[in-house]
Parts: sequence; C-alpha cells; structure tokens
Amino acid sequence: MKYFATICVLFFLPLSMLAQVSIVSTTPVNNAINVSTTTTITITFNTALDTVAMDQLKNGVLSNIQDSTVKPFFSSDAKTFIAANVHLETNTAYYIMFLYAKGMDGSTMASPYVFYFTTGSTFPSISVSGTVSSQITGVTPHNAVVGISLTNLQNNNGDQGPNFAMMATVNDDGTFTIPYVSNGTYFPAAAEDVDGNGSVDPGKGPDVVAFGDSIVVNNSSINGLTLTFAPLSIASTVPANGAKNVPLTTTITITFNEPVDTSTMNQMKDAVFSNIQDSTTQPYYSADGKTFVAANVHLNSNTTYFVLFSFAKGWDGSKLASPYVFYFTTGSSFPTDSVSGTVVSGSTGVSPQNAFVGLATSNPRTSKNNNGPDFAMTAIVHDDGTFTIPYVSNGTYFPLSAKDVDNDGMFNVQNGVDVVAFGDSIVVNNSPVTGVTLTFVQFTPFNFTDALKVADSMFVNIPNDCVLKRVNCWNMDSIGRGQSWSFDYLNSVGGYEIRVDPFESQVNLLDSTQTEGLTHMKTLLNPGSAASSATVIAAVEAAGGYAFRTQQNQGGLMFQGEMSLGDLNWTQYNFMPHDTSKLYWAVTYAFGYDVNQNNWYPVSQEYFLCDFNTGEVVSSVTGVKTPATSPAQYSLQQNYPNPFNPTTTIGYTLAKTGFVSIKIYNILGQLVRTLVEANQTQGSHNIVWDGRNDAGIALPSGVFFLQMQSGSFSQVRKLVLMK
Repeated sequence: MKYFATICVLFFLPLSMLAQVSIVSTTPVNNAINVSTTTTITITFNTALDTVAMDQLKNGVLSNIQDSTVKPFFSSDAKTFIAANVHLETNTAYYIMFLYAKGMDGSTMASPYVFYFTTGSTFPSISVSGTVSSQITGVTPHNAVVGISLTNLQNNNGDQGPNFAMMATVNDDGTFTIPYVSNGTYFPAAAEDVDGNGSVDPGKGPDVVAFGDSIVVNNSSINGLTLTFAPLSIASTVPANGAKNVPLTTTITITFNEPVDTSTMNQMKDAVFSNIQDSTTQPYYSADGKTFVAANVHLNSNTTYFVLFSFAKGWDGSKLASPYVFYFTTGSSFPTDSVSGTVVSGSTGVSPQNAFVGLATSNPRTSKNNNGPDFAMTAIVHDDGTFTIPYVSNGTYFPLSAKDVDNDGMFNVQNGVDVVAFGDSIVVNNSPVTGVTLTFVQFTPFNFTDALKVADSMFVNIPNDCVLKRVNCWNMDSIGRGQSWSFDYLNSVGGYEIRVDPFESQVNLLDSTQTEGLTHMKTLLNPGSAASSATVIAAVEAAGGYAFRTQQNQGGLMFQGEMSLGDLNWTQYNFMPHDTSKLYWAVTYAFGYDVNQNNWYPVSQEYFLCDFNTGEVVSSVTGVKTPATSPAQYSLQQNYPNPFNPTTTIGYTLAKTGFVSIKIYNILGQLVRTLVEANQTQGSHNIVWDGRNDAGIALPSGVFFLQMQSGSFSQVRKLVLMK
C-alpha cells in the first residue's frame, strides 16, 4: 500500500500562515471499533488537494497497516483520500497519521493529524506517555510527533527506516501519550520539522530528533518517559583532554552520544585532523558506530598533540553543533606559551563562531602540499571571535583560520561559500604571542569566460609559441562555475598548464605522459567563441543532468562535475559518437568515492557531448566509465554479506574471456589484497575474501574498496569489515 508503507524518512508539512488545510472527516471515524478486516479508508479535507504533489510524497501518510496490495487514490474533486479494500489483521489496533497535505492554492496543514481504529471489540488499554524536551536546542516540541518503533533506531542502517507500531502527536507543552499499545519491546523516538520545509533533516538545518532507550510494555502503562532533542556530541575521549604522560604507543578513541554515519564520515577528508604523524595507523569505527578508534598509534616523546573533529554526522543526519578539539602530551607537562587574537568577518559577513584556527608549519599560501597545511597546534574560535591556541612550542608559524560555512565536512574555500583567513608569520620564542588578527576572505568560483581572461593574462609566463590544446574544469557547480580550470598548452619542446582557481592561479610544467595526448589534439584557435559554461550546463541540466545530479544518493557517495573543451579523440569521451573534425564541450556528472584526495573511484556517471558554439547537447551516455564490449554483460556485484566478519563472497560477470583484475584497497587508497589477476572465461564467477591482506595478516575493522577491471570495464564497490 503505497502511502501506508513504514517510513524511510520522516516527512513533515511546511507551515503556512496564510491558509490551512484541515481534515474534516475520516472513515473509519477516530477510535472506531469492530472495523471489518476488509474495509475502505477515506480521509476528507476541507479543500481540494494538489494531487500531483501528494502523489510524489511517499511518506506524507504514515500507518502501521501492512497491506502493500492497495493503491490509494483521490476522489474526482481531489478532496478525499481513498484506500479501497484494505486488508487488516483481526483484533489489531491501527493508526493513520497525515504529516503533509498541500491544497491546490498552496496552503498546507498546520500540524500533523492522527486517528485510530481497531478490528477488535476494544482497544488495548496500555499507553506510553512522557515529555519531549528541547535541552540546548531551544526547539519547542509543538508540531513534533512521537512513536514507538519495533527496531532500534540508533542501530538501524536499513533502507526502509523505522517500523512504528503506534504513533501520536506531541502537545504544545511537550507532553505526549501514545495510546493503544500492545505488549512488546519498543524503541521510542520523536522528531520535528523546525524549518517547515517538508522534511526532517537535522543534517541540513535546524530540524531535531530525539531517541529513547528501549522500553518493555508488559500489561501495564509506562509513564514518565523523557525524550530530549539534542545534537550530536562527543561524550568522551581517550586520552582524556589534558592528559599527560601518555604512552608512546597508545590507542585513541572518540566516543559519540549516538552512532555516526560511518559511510559519510569515511568520505570527509577534513572531518578529523591532527598533528599525529603515524601513517601506519588505519582508524576505524566500533561495531555500534559510536566510537572512532585509532589503535596502536606511535607517538614521539615529550610531544604535545591535538585531535580535532571539525565535522561529524550521526546516522540520523544530526551533526556536531561545533568543532571539538582535545589535547594530550607524552611529556610530564605541556608547553606554557600560547598564541591569541581575534578572527573578524571582514567583507564576508560570516560570523567567526565555530571556526577553527591553527598554526601552520609552512606558508599555506605558497605550499604545494595537496593535502593542505600541516598544523602544529589548533583551537576553536569563541563566539565573540577571540581565540587562544594553547601549548605552543618555540618556532615560526603561519596562523590560519577557516570555517566550514556549508557544514559539508570539508574546508573548501574555492566553493565560494566557505571562508579562510591568513596571517603573517609569527615567531614563538619562550613567550606568548598576542594580538593576532585574522580577517576572513571568500573566493568565488570562476566561470569559463572569467577563467579564460585569467589564463590569457598569464600567458606571458610561458613561451609565446605555445598553442592551446585543451581546457578542463574540475569541481564544477550547477551553473557552470568551476573550482579549478586547467588550460593546457603545447609547443615543440614540451607542455605547460595554466591552472586558474579562485585561491591561487599558477603555471605548471607538464610531463611527457601528460603531453602525449596533447600532441594528437587539434589546436583551440578561438576559445572565446565557444558557448559559455553557464549555457552548456543549463543545456546539460535540462537534458538529464538535473535528474542524475539530484537522484537519491545511497552510501555517502560524493558528486563531481567535470567539463572539457576541445578535441575529444584523445580523451575519456572518445568513445561517444561525434564528428572527429570538430571541437566540443563535454561534461561528466559522476557519483563516487574520493579516497584520500588522490584516488577518485566513480560508481555511476553520465556523459554529455555539447556543441562548441551553441552549447546544445548533441548526445549523452549514462552509467559507463569507459567504453566496453557489451558493457551490460560486465558486472561486479555487491559483496555478501556486507558488513562482514570474517569472510564475504564477491560475485562478478565477464562479457567475454579475458584478463581480469580484482583488488582490495583501504581507505587511504593503498592496495592491501589482490584477489584475482588472471585470464578467466566468459560468464559468472565468485571469490571469497577472508579479510586478510596479501601477507596473510587479518585487517582491522574499516571501509575497503573493491575494484574490478577487465579490458575497458572498471567498477568499484565499497566493503565494510566489522569485527
């Protein structure tokens, strides 16, 4: 039954102050008894509903009715929701809750609506009651809903979401009573759509959720239950903050108040960072998802360390309210010097609250470190913009502050949203440094026209006989702006790249492997006559790019957009049908894994070929990485089970006899196990991985990547080893 399926994601109504949709009657009526086990359910509204919008809301109506054969519909006047011939169980109490309803005039319901009925002669007499409180969120429980789930919500990683046995609305004062509860074990939860946008998503806004411990109903009501709206937080760390004399080989743990979304966390390159230099350690999460573990970490003697969580996301979507940092030392005391000052908004208007500030060991404005600056020590900026970085040893440092404004787990100052502040070098020499002022700046991504102007102005820095061969844009947004543009030039001696980005533009030499393809490409004689990047992306979005980009994203995949301008014959687009005498715009939309910033593993992608002058989409191909013979016959199945311990089975299919390679990589992109590297026959195959590396050593819990390659076919799957 489409609308009566158990919920995947809680959807709530956007609140309208101008008009309200209301329910005037229901069949069965509220609290009806002796309802037939085959019945028709109707809910009649005071106004005609926007049936198109309602049909698109799979979670607009919640119920514990399990009849999946029924297809609800609306009456011809669009005022009545009808579910005909619904099959019910005998002696069972049911609820139906409308969370969202939209009228033809755009009006919506002011609050959720729930009614109850039973196929028995009486309702169960047991109830569960209590209070929903706001704690530090400051959110009133008005318009919240509360339910008792049959499954543990904090350990629920399934796609179908919680299975609520009974639900109720929360009163304005925070009290609630869930009626008609049968005996059983339940997990209570409450949620509220604070921003009124139609969905509860605490990861993207002020929405809140609350979870309770399991309760057992056994022939008596439960009273005094308390559910508290609270953000994700860190409950404890090992070593504790301020710990001294920490062993040189130690295990570091950070425990949260609820399970985190480990899939997303493993993709967030800036979620956690530290001045610990032990590259042999492979952090992982505990089986319950609550604890971040780095085992057997090797530390230096008499050294002070920090660990900073800038971002953490709970499995329910909640996030850390602010970054969290703790300190410990292997010595008997901490250094006594500090660096203090103020971070100011400047022209950005961004509050410095919850920014982090650190002392880089090299100048971040000139450093070529692709992984970002190395910090000797960091701290969190106070609400008023002041900061104090403690435990600073003597040395020369470069102060830097940054804020993840869009709260996506990455300090990406090139996206035009996040901000950064640079300070001049300072010297700490046996005394504190005070009065440091850091001013936020914000960079705006370049469109092609502006990037071309920058590249033309920098052309004086390369030999004047160079000719432009190709333009490429990485991390492109949905309006044609890129975080990095690459203009590749070639002369008889070698190749040069003019890299243009909002942060710093520069000239780089290309090596022989990079110039090989350029030698075969036609020259881009008049790039200024090409269609604008905004025009190209608008055409791509309309031709299927929008649907691809906004599709449901499972498993913490990252989206990437890439644009290319020039000759396609020696690029990844050469398999697409095109006129080889022409130049084109080409665009890739892709979802995949970005491992350790250096290894991009696409999982699904869509390619677009666009006219050079007009930007019009000429052709598109969906779901391939590179051209393959009968690509539909090649496949790499998801391993089973997943997560697994200690073994898992991997199935795959070859379209034709040939060489196949199947390898396992860790989260750092390092090869840990080669499972297959041989010629194999066409057809289906299976192989078992025992969770060990090539040396036969059992690997710790964590996320791994399974890559299969055969001919031009390549596919990656994510595996989770959980001990």
